[in-house]
Amino acid sequence: MSAEFQINTEWDSPFDDEPEISLTAALISMTVKGHCITRNENTISMSNRDHVYLSAYPLALWLALSWWRLRWETSKEGVAPPFGWHMTHEMPAAGHGFIWPVVTFESDGEAISVKARGTSSGPKEMIIYLVDNEESISAASFERAIGLFIEQTLSRLDDRDKRGTALHALWKDIQEQRQDPVSALARQMEARLGFDPDEMPDSLGRLMVDLGDRAGTAAAKELASGCAGEEAERVLKELVDIDRNGAAKGRLQPGLREGAHEVMAHLPWDLGWELARKVRRTMGIGTEPINDARLCEVLGLPSRVLPEPLYRGERRSIGLCVRTDDRGTLAFYPRKQYETGKRFEFARFVCESIIAGEDDRWLLDSDAKTYRQKVQRAFAAEWLCPVEGILNMIGSDHSEGAREDAASYYNVSPELVRSLLVNSGSARREELYL
Repeated sequence: MSAEFQINTEWDSPFDDEPEISLTAALISMTVKGHCITRNENTISMSNRDHVYLSAYPLALWLALSWWRLRWETSKEGVAPPFGWHMTHEMPAAGHGFIWPVVTFESDGEAISVKARGTSSGPKEMIIYLVDNEESISAASFERAIGLFIEQTLSRLDDRDKRGTALHALWKDIQEQRQDPVSALARQMEARLGFDPDEMPDSLGRLMVDLGDRAGTAAAKELASGCAGEEAERVLKELVDIDRNGAAKGRLQPGLREGAHEVMAHLPWDLGWELARKVRRTMGIGTEPINDARLCEVLGLPSRVLPEPLYRGERRSIGLCVRTDDRGTLAFYPRKQYETGKRFEFARFVCESIIAGEDDRWLLDSDAKTYRQKVQRAFAAEWLCPVEGILNMIGSDHSEGAREDAASYYNVSPELVRSLLVNSGSARREELYL
């Protein structure tokens, strides 16, 4: 069986360039799950090829410089990534004048999305990349492929008596940090927050250590991804202050966590969907709607009305639910202000209360595209608005009016119904996203 991701090199005649660049001239190709993503048209030779004539050194150096952020930094739903994200996740940033394939790597903490995009043709373009492809690969396979490529590049340099390069020193440091759990966790937190190694402010680093003790290690990782950005320290301090305030109290309905670990699925959306269906079965409901009163009952909230957010009139990046004692008491600090958004957020709290480890005191929902947040979103969508129920109601009528009827019946947004139809394979994206 071939590897999920491979960077293939065939050493070639040197460039007229500095030694590191010249000595690692190569025909380079990349494959993802057996599909070549570097297929290109060479307009000089008027031929199509899988490989392209490049230098391995600048690519290996970029991969090493970006290692921690490639592995751990996520993006956010509905938020354009900052410039620094593009420079550490998009291959053309390897630079040095080469025409690199337009490949973007995006992590969710558990898997890496590898997205290739074809390039436009033009009278001055020597290389035109032809492939549009997006696949998700395991983080382990990504690490193996990148590590192997970097080590092959270093071996090539050693064989040509070019030692002591910046890449040699950098890769040695990365290997040592990966072997040290404390250093590896610190680098992971930096990356999740959007910082290069050693660039995170000391005050923010100390705050993250304190939050690891206060919130739980897994929760702290989710917090880092959820609040990444220029306001990270302010947001985290605000959450600490919120945790000291009073809040609506509840407790997850007994029995809903039982057997959750038995739900087996690798992809986050599959896990979320299957878990939602299991919870519905445990509750003894089929495809009927879950109204606010039932949602409050599941979370043990005394009111039949969902609590209001602590802050009104301002969009927050993180919603928080805190386990306050060993009896399972939950304190809720939601962020969503409008009805369907609030229902979706509290459904995410249900999921988080089920899947979070015993050591996590803080349970949160955020805009980050981490594996855990993806599971939450998939769970909330299927739990509040099961695809089977939508199809029973509207059949093959996917018109806007039919979708709005289904959304009204389940008290969710029409956009959620549309996404469920597409993501479940019940409708084509081009049919509903015109």
